[in-house]
Amino acid sequence: MAGFSSATFSQLIDLIYDAALDPERWPTVVEAVSRATSARTALFSVDGQHGITRNFISTDVDPKLIETYLDHYAAQNPYTVVALDKPIGELLWAHELAAAETVGKSEFYHQFMKPAGFALNHVGIKFAQEPNYYAAIALSASQETMERDPGTYGDCLLRLGGHFSHALEINRRLGLARLSEASFEQTLHSIRAAAFVLDQKRRLLLANAMGKRLLDEDRVLKTDRFRELRACRPSDESNLAATLSHTGARGFPLPILSTRSGRQYLCWAIPLSIPGSTVDNRRKLWTEQLTPKAATLLLVTPKDLGIAIPSETIAAAFGLSAAEARLVAGLIAGRTLSEVASTWGLSPNTVRNQLSSVFAKIGVGRQSELVVRIFATLGLWTGSQPD
Repeated sequence: MAGFSSATFSQLIDLIYDAALDPERWPTVVEAVSRATSARTALFSVDGQHGITRNFISTDVDPKLIETYLDHYAAQNPYTVVALDKPIGELLWAHELAAAETVGKSEFYHQFMKPAGFALNHVGIKFAQEPNYYAAIALSASQETMERDPGTYGDCLLRLGGHFSHALEINRRLGLARLSEASFEQTLHSIRAAAFVLDQKRRLLLANAMGKRLLDEDRVLKTDRFRELRACRPSDESNLAATLSHTGARGFPLPILSTRSGRQYLCWAIPLSIPGSTVDNRRKLWTEQLTPKAATLLLVTPKDLGIAIPSETIAAAFGLSAAEARLVAGLIAGRTLSEVASTWGLSPNTVRNQLSSVFAKIGVGRQSELVVRIFATLGLWTGSQPD
């Protein structure tokens, strides 16, 4: 395999965070990873204290064989107990956990691994762990393929591992709650910014606690008698209206001022469907349960705090260099190109060239499209700095 394209990786990330909201969608994620890597894929959790595999998802394996594995062969798995002592995020090569020659002679290999299509030289990565429990994902192609191109499979897991970890945390936070307005509000309250959900007519449908506090305590935004969300200053209102109607040329983020304190805030208007994406997007379906339908997520934060998405996360998600990801993180935080250049001691031409490279890799043509794409993939569950 040649590794993920930027578009394929973005689609996988989108599916992972869909499963973060709805655990029933993990098999869809496993199937998508399997297609993208042309490898058998297994997602599983292990009770290390008792050597029991609690869950095992692989859409390429006969469900009856999986049942037999969970009931019988999991107890013979030579890899699981050894893997318990390995750190999260480290690649787990099967031949380093147990001798391939020994495993190849075992009942476990002949009655489960071989019929399921797992090679002796497969690779996995742990993305969650408690004292006697861990969750992992593993990839296995043919023995010949794994030996010819092992690094590529490892790189794919390293790029995905952090997102699986984050998604599992969201699973835990939301539990098995139904995808309803109540659970949507719960997710809104996990966003570390003032968050407002608007319909197509700008009517306020939901706001998190920080959003409600912003409406009550500082004159930045207000609602009119029709429940439409508006900026308090007339000039800010004109710019906000243009941004929300998608007719304004102003880039992201949009600066607005408090008429009470004079404090400057930054607004990001994020469509609740991913522009240009053909992937079944659970977030869009989720918010469509609201009546009327949600159209925009508006995030507002003081400029001196900003929205923080780690550059390492951006680099992994979109295949950017460290310098390119650092530039994008700065733009997300509300800095201008000249401010980024000044902060890092770079020339304006260097920063512009980096931005052009970012556009080409992510497949966008403007800064506003770039920020929407980053937020659409990563932003809904990435907290800003606390106020």
